[in-house]
Amino acid sequence: MESVLEDRCLYLRSDNVVEGNCADELLQNSHRVVEEYFVAPPGNISL
Repeated sequence: MESVLEDRCLYLRSDNVVEGNCADELLQNSHRVVEEYFVAPPGNISL
């Protein structure tokens, strides 16, 4: 892995889950959902 900070030690923090089971709340932020997945808008497709 390359980094602009090659001469410094990069420390990782511990990944502690403090909340969970909020998929329904997160999916409410999406404009369109199919089978509990976010649906991305179409790209630059000419109509």
